[in-house]
Amino acid sequence: MPKGSIVRAVALIAIVFAWGCGGGSGTVTVPQSVSISASPTSSRVPVRGTQTFSANVIGSTNTAVTWSITEGATGGSISANGTYTAPASAGVYHVKATSVADSSKSVAVPVTIHPTVSTTTSATMTIEEKRTFAATVSGATNTAVTWSLRSGGAGGSITSGGIFTAPNVPGSVAIVVTCLADPLEQATINVTVQAGSASGTIE
Repeated sequence: MPKGSIVRAVALIAIVFAWGCGGGSGTVTVPQSVSISASPTSSRVPVRGTQTFSANVIGSTNTAVTWSITEGATGGSISANGTYTAPASAGVYHVKATSVADSSKSVAVPVTIHPTVSTTTSATMTIEEKRTFAATVSGATNTAVTWSLRSGGAGGSITSGGIFTAPNVPGSVAIVVTCLADPLEQATINVTVQAGSASGTIE
């Protein structure tokens, strides 16, 4: 065998021997890239309401994150532990979690802030009595509402201005108030209609 071939063979054997005897484990460790996810992945929160978010970081022993809002203070505020407080105005904002281990890795969660409708929750009336109800919308420039009666009740009628006329028989009626700015937002007034003389007045 030529001398050069012998040298190469000996060198190869030495490398293999060293690898098998602790010179190498036989496994090449490739650093895992950092990734981050957040929960929930989207949210719907009332104006001035709160929502707690959590984040999961993989690929690093440092699982800490920093929280922020993409739109800044306009979109509300968030604490160091992920508790979000919505602003006073409806809109869509984004809560952002950024990995401390790798600040180039982050995730943004869309948060829909919706207006709220408030009104009285219950009332007791006599048959054929008339009463005017009112509702307040918070968090929207359009504060208009629509009035309707839920099917299956004792009956009666209600105007677009919230004037309810009780039915001529005792029973229960549910008045539904719907926010025009966000029809998903509703409030319900549960009315109990009792037997008796109608007052005939509008309150």
